[in-house]
Amino acid sequence: MAEFETLLVKILSPDKNLREASEKIIKDFVCQSAESALIALINSILSTSEQVSVLSAILIQKLFVEGGAISKVNLKSAEAAKNSLLGLINSNISINAKKKIGDILYNFAIFQKWEVELLGYLTNWSISDNPNLQELSLYLFSCVSFREEFFSIITANLSSLAEILYQGLQRLNTTIQLNAALTLFHVMSVVQEDKLHYFSICFDKSLEVLKTSAQSLSFSLQENLPLGDLADLTEKYPAIWIAKMPELINLVTILAKEPKNSVAIRIAAVEIYIVLIKSKEPHAKDIIFLQEAAALGFSLMAEPENALDYQAWANDITDIYTEGVFTVGFSLLGALKKIPEAQSFIHNLTMAHLESSHWLHQNIGLTTYSLIANPDFSSLKNLVQTNGRLQWSFLQTLAIVSAENSIAENQRCLVTEYLLAFLNHQEPKILKQALRSLSLFLTSLIRDDAPIDFFLPYMSRIIESLFVLLGNDLLLAYALDPLSILITYAGSFFTPYTQKFLPGLIIILKAPSAGVNQQIIRAECIRCIGRLVENSDDQSETEKLFSEIWKIWATAEEDPGKIAIIEVLPQFFYKMKTNFVKFLPEVVPELVQRLENDIDIHISENKDKVPGYDQVNVSIRGLGDKIIVINTTKLQSKIFAAQTLRELTKALSSSLGNFLFPIIKSMAGLISFSFNQTIRNNALKTLSLLPLCDSNEQYLIFITPIYTEALQKCIKKHKDTLAILQSLQKFLESFGNVTQMGFNNAQSLSLVLSQVLIKNIDVKNSLLSEYKIVSLRGNSKKSRVLETDAEICNASTVEIMEIVSVLLRSFKEQFKPIFAENFQGVFGELLYKQEIGDNEILTSLCVFCDYVEYTHDIIVKGDKCPILEQFIKFCFNSNDNIRETAAAGIGYCAESSTEAFKAYLGPSIDALKFIVGLENARSSLLQSSESAIGALIKIGCLYSPEIIGLWIDWLPLKTEIKEARQSHAWFLTNFSKISALEPKAFQIVSLMKQANPEFFDENSRNILRNMV
Repeated sequence: MAEFETLLVKILSPDKNLREASEKIIKDFVCQSAESALIALINSILSTSEQVSVLSAILIQKLFVEGGAISKVNLKSAEAAKNSLLGLINSNISINAKKKIGDILYNFAIFQKWEVELLGYLTNWSISDNPNLQELSLYLFSCVSFREEFFSIITANLSSLAEILYQGLQRLNTTIQLNAALTLFHVMSVVQEDKLHYFSICFDKSLEVLKTSAQSLSFSLQENLPLGDLADLTEKYPAIWIAKMPELINLVTILAKEPKNSVAIRIAAVEIYIVLIKSKEPHAKDIIFLQEAAALGFSLMAEPENALDYQAWANDITDIYTEGVFTVGFSLLGALKKIPEAQSFIHNLTMAHLESSHWLHQNIGLTTYSLIANPDFSSLKNLVQTNGRLQWSFLQTLAIVSAENSIAENQRCLVTEYLLAFLNHQEPKILKQALRSLSLFLTSLIRDDAPIDFFLPYMSRIIESLFVLLGNDLLLAYALDPLSILITYAGSFFTPYTQKFLPGLIIILKAPSAGVNQQIIRAECIRCIGRLVENSDDQSETEKLFSEIWKIWATAEEDPGKIAIIEVLPQFFYKMKTNFVKFLPEVVPELVQRLENDIDIHISENKDKVPGYDQVNVSIRGLGDKIIVINTTKLQSKIFAAQTLRELTKALSSSLGNFLFPIIKSMAGLISFSFNQTIRNNALKTLSLLPLCDSNEQYLIFITPIYTEALQKCIKKHKDTLAILQSLQKFLESFGNVTQMGFNNAQSLSLVLSQVLIKNIDVKNSLLSEYKIVSLRGNSKKSRVLETDAEICNASTVEIMEIVSVLLRSFKEQFKPIFAENFQGVFGELLYKQEIGDNEILTSLCVFCDYVEYTHDIIVKGDKCPILEQFIKFCFNSNDNIRETAAAGIGYCAESSTEAFKAYLGPSIDALKFIVGLENARSSLLQSSESAIGALIKIGCLYSPEIIGLWIDWLPLKTEIKEARQSHAWFLTNFSKISALEPKAFQIVSLMKQANPEFFDENSRNILRNMV
């Protein structure tokens, strides 16, 4: 046993090699004998060293729970381990070790199916006299509330849980009180909104606990206040603050205003305000609340960094304020700005601060000036003459207004003059901010499609300033960014300056890039060259420039330079066109490789920052604090590679040759890529372009199952459904006839499409139910979101219908059993719903029109034809598009020439007569009228010649080509019968000869040519 504990001590060693070797020995031990390893680790929890004790519990969690080794332990040993761990709960080990054991126990309980038993233990521990057991109980209730396996048990016993939490909140021990509050907020966030009333008394008590704890806790312990969890609860259920706004104002004021409180706590308190304001619930628009929030925001902004040390501030040339009290105050005001009732408070307080004689107040006013409507920058001229901090804040405001709102047209010249003046400033910090503001100002001009006329008088001076700044090593990287944007905005107006900059840019391009800053400079330089190429008509010069840039590829590491090269590739291949083909053997494999690269996302406990990686600190209940590490360089490279290959497929579609398949293969693997939506969207768009590049039907066989698999995932996780369906529809439509995909692929795809359709309808119904509740509460923001999501569901349903139509047109009668099994019932039910939207009606009718047209089956059940009955019914609908489709459906049913249709002959004619008899039938409603006329012609030719008078005067048809061609063909092929009954038919032939030939198929045109 002593040897095993020695091994654990080595794992705690700072020596990496010793640590990793010891971990390997323990992992091998687990593989060889899981039972023995588990017993050894449980015994080691009783170590006198708290570090070893906690480590032992962590290793059980890591190896047996997360690593799955518990499955290798027999039932008897697992039961013994459970009892040993439960016994350790009552030992004298630390609370930290007990919490780690608790993490193991609830995971073991899930695995071994003793969840109810564990909850019984938690309940008993909560009423124990032992503070450690009380704290452990609350901690574990918080953990298990997020687990599905415990959720149904907990929700069936909410009143008991509420009593346990209330007891915890009443304890004299602050730590237990705060744990009870944390658990309360977690539980409330996972239950349904109609169950929150169980915790109303607890919630009131928790606010008291937070307030008193904040005032009594030491500075270091304040971070235990669960304010982030309260903010999360507020975001999910903002209605919890109805009738509690005074308590909220009091709590946040106590926590956020007091300078003695920790910065983290002050920020966390304000976040509660921010999420409530963003919810736009009616109670978040209470005037007193808005006034208090605005006053708090301004007071917090009175605490900027280095307020009393100008030189320290000037020496720090970071882009923006680091997160602190000042920035959270500004964020609070930014949220308030979006509430119309709060805008006057922000405006009045901003003006009051600008009129102050103290620079600190003026600085606040200059910063918040970006939040007021229609800012007039001419009124600020005197404020920004001398004070560097005010100048910086003024430029920051210009940047924010440019990025978020755009500079008003009548202010553009003034802003350009300001920026031009600041480009000659002596302080690097001000210069850098001026360059950043210029970048955002130019970007806003491009975004707003602003005419360049106003800018031309200033352009040469701005270009000269940028040229000078390119010689400043400290500011070179910041000067290249506005230069590249200016090249795009100026377009051909920049051409005279190209040779002024190009030699210098090439020197920068070829210079060694040892450090990160140099790599960033080279990347910006590449972007500038790429944008210069857009304005160039010199193919030879463009090719030379690309050759120079591509040489960098071979020497550069995976750094921003390579990402920039991928980013500017479209400028080169769109400009070079087929001249770029010679570079494909080098370029395409490199881009495809980046598509296939793993992103490298993992959980780490190492806090050291690694170049090219970003870190996110998260606290996972039951696992503790973890660091999620992501290789952002690889992710960016993958994003730009996906965008560039999509553009390449579009630009050089017919020239890709053998390079097409590797592109398609890689893109197909990314349509379900988890970590980035841009990559998924580009993959889907590239696949939809495939038939334009190569209509080889083998691609149908290869790609269709990939779409099917992606849609299968949408049944559980609804995101991206519409994008996948749109891509699939475009992909299939471009092929036209898709029978080469094979019957089995069509069958599999149809099954999944029907499941997605059902899920889509369920999601939409759920959204609409929630929409009604939210609308009654007056939450316009949430209402719009729900309405938009419901519209996306509608669009998805339409796309499924379009795909089914493609399959029907291709497989025709062969598709009948697939349609009957997967779609007939779903689309049929939609038509019988009492509350049904026009979109759903139209979609269903269109599907059945296609079905009848391509299979010639009108779905007879006994002596009834339900679908024909629906076509007849919807001819009387108030929606013109629905009437048009229903009339077409009757026409397709008539063509079936079955006895079943004869039984509906009278009602069908009456329905069609209703459409053509409507007011405006020959004007604004002409298209639906002509659809009805088309159906009447078919009925007249096949069943009832006597109705010729209803339709003869409408010919020739002239609105919808497909309907017109079919109707004219019926008339001309049956002309001898029709003309015998109605001499007017000869006049119609004369009119047809003068009509648009597009409205006649080839056979009809031949008949007309031969008629005298």
